[in-house]
Amino acid sequence: MSKLAWTDVDKRAVDTARVLAMDAVQKVGNGHPGTAMALAPVAYSLFQKVMR
Repeated sequence: MSKLAWTDVDKRAVDTARVLAMDAVQKVGNGHPGTAMALAPVAYSLFQKVMR
């Protein structure tokens, strides 16, 4: 398995980040979660796989 391969835990963490982005926008009542949802895998990969 390569260093950048995705596991089920990785996929679940990204999905959780996407849900949190949607919840934050809904709670505020303004904005669009599209960018945060789209970049969740990038942010996760950088923090978990590259920057560690």
